[in-house]
Amino acid sequence: MYKYNDNELLYLIAENDDDAKDILINKYKPLIYKYAKKSSKDINEFDDYVQEGLLCLMKAINTYKENYPYSFNNYLNIVLKRKFIDISKKKNNNIIDITDL
Repeated sequence: MYKYNDNELLYLIAENDDDAKDILINKYKPLIYKYAKKSSKDINEFDDYVQEGLLCLMKAINTYKENYPYSFNNYLNIVLKRKFIDISKKKNNNIIDITDL
């Protein structure tokens, strides 16, 4: 589906390639939507979770280091799960079971 792997895209993004950023964002949008759907208890919260997820993706792009012992995909999963659990706690919803994500 995608002809570049995450590390190549991250390198290109570091070189200020906007096309690479768009490719990476589009690659991970389905994951963000999946987590947002599972995390939001109300249909009105879904968009909030998606926006927070996109912010997390941008944060992950800017903070991921190539020498980490895990892939960018795993790193992003951790960032998203922690953020969505934090949002859920702040909204006084039931705490999301991390195994459900």
